[in-house]
Amino acid sequence: MERKGGIQGAARLGRGRKSLLRKLQGRRRAKEGRWVAEGPRVVEELLRSRLPVDFVVVSRDLGSSPAGARLLRRLEEVGVELVVADDGEMREVAGTEEPQGVLAVASEVDPALSEIQWEGAGGVLVLDRVQDPGNVGTLVRTAWALGVHAVVALDGTSDPWSAKALRSSAGGAFHLPVARASVDELLTWLASAGIQLLAADSSGGPPPEESVPARWALVVGNEGSGVRPRLLNAAAHRVQLPMPGGAESLNASVAGSILLYLLSRPHHPIGSSGWESPWADPGAGSSVERDQERES
Repeated sequence: MERKGGIQGAARLGRGRKSLLRKLQGRRRAKEGRWVAEGPRVVEELLRSRLPVDFVVVSRDLGSSPAGARLLRRLEEVGVELVVADDGEMREVAGTEEPQGVLAVASEVDPALSEIQWEGAGGVLVLDRVQDPGNVGTLVRTAWALGVHAVVALDGTSDPWSAKALRSSAGGAFHLPVARASVDELLTWLASAGIQLLAADSSGGPPPEESVPARWALVVGNEGSGVRPRLLNAAAHRVQLPMPGGAESLNASVAGSILLYLLSRPHHPIGSSGWESPWADPGAGSSVERDQERES
């Protein structure tokens, strides 16, 4: 008998995959060498990248909405393996209280610093012991949006491939290299690549408006203690945001995002397309184009 496609032909979620999904939602994720992307928007971004997908778990009613039906068609076009789960099983393996009907599992991506190369000007975001996964994901999303070339997560930083960080990044981690490194590895790479280190720090001055280095790396530090002293001492400049309103500080992801915007503008002015990721699907189009297609 010919096997049916789509949800009707999908295998059921078995005990082994349930166990795997539970591990991927917890602190043992890194030991598995895989990660889980949750929700239609994040899974759509995963499919638009060039990253291989192991399998996708979908709820039986995913296709009942127009957005869900579109996603199902895209999954079938890509030819990824589908696994079907009922509502109870989705709640059991999802990382959110209200599952959105789709989970994708993929193998870990761990580029070396030597693989991060680009021509011309631009920047890199460095995360130094940023511990909140929501902050990590938000900063990755901002880096992606502003055309930053890569993100480097130093030791002590929350897992950038955790389910919560991936949700907060809105799929940004799929479109630019996210590398992990030690401080020694980072400083050696910066020196060899001619990248000037800038540190977000309350003792610094305002970001340079006309003298942004051609190749720069902005390091954003821990939510409580900031950038570690060794990196502060190695930085060519310390930068902070003026706060005339009187607040003592900003959330790490907010401050880091604004600094990234200010540093990126000289290289990617408003109206330019910015950096095109080597991992992006060249036929996917921009987010604006995709929204226009959905509305038409």
